[in-house]
Amino acid sequence: MTNFDHHAVGGTAVIERMRTRGVLNSGDKIAYAYGLSIGEYRGQRRTSHSGSWAGFRTVLLHFPEQPLGIVILGNFGRFNPSPMAYQIADLYLTDVPTTTEAQDDDEPGPEDVLSVDTATLDAYVGTYKLGPGWFVEITRDGDHLMTQATQVPWFPMVTKSQETFYVPAYNAGMTFHRNANGQATRFDYRNIKAKRVAAWSPSVDELHVLEGRYYSEELATSYLVELRDGALVAKHRRHQAIELRPLAHKEFGGSFWFASGIEFVRDNAGNITAMLISNGRSLNNEFARVDY
Repeated sequence: MTNFDHHAVGGTAVIERMRTRGVLNSGDKIAYAYGLSIGEYRGQRRTSHSGSWAGFRTVLLHFPEQPLGIVILGNFGRFNPSPMAYQIADLYLTDVPTTTEAQDDDEPGPEDVLSVDTATLDAYVGTYKLGPGWFVEITRDGDHLMTQATQVPWFPMVTKSQETFYVPAYNAGMTFHRNANGQATRFDYRNIKAKRVAAWSPSVDELHVLEGRYYSEELATSYLVELRDGALVAKHRRHQAIELRPLAHKEFGGSFWFASGIEFVRDNAGNITAMLISNGRSLNNEFARVDY
């Protein structure tokens, strides 16, 4: 971290390259640079990066103009160090003038709370898909919104405008888009366009047709999918049964990180032919349905 200030290793050119933000094909600039996340917080330039693997959770947060550096190391898989790092930063940045800019240049900050009528808030209530097995629920609690992403707790949302809300726990904002009828169709979050999806409550009969044994030739392993007490589970000989929770239309969320998103494939006749398992690092691992 001190090398960000002194450039002893690599020189200034390397540090500047690490801080050069990426540009999408659309021309939009993103917060992620060459291995670092770049933005602002409380009016100060901010460099950061988090990491996670095998039960460890870490974050590095650096404010070059202070200079101020924060590192948090955690050894618990469900620990989220990023919000804590910004809480620590708030203790040291109390004398820094605040702006409406937050962690990323195009995202709102935690100040300037506004009041929005409940009809507008209700238009945003629903389920949105961020990625495979990664969904966000938005609900209204009185005069403000609450958000819950897959497998994390509920968090309050700070109203910034009629369309934009800031989530202090995520240190990021969500900007909603509505159709001509005023109903929200998606929100933008950290350069992700999260589309609104219909909630799904499958019947026992709908779940029953998904039962079967599914085999991956690539991974040389199989899962047995079956109903247990009215719910669907995927069983494997090397670990506990994975609970399959209906998330949106024909999509499930698994209770294990490596099976966070699960979809079933049908042929033209409507027969189940395969199961696709996805997670944050691997998409659509195919398990073909075999004799059951």
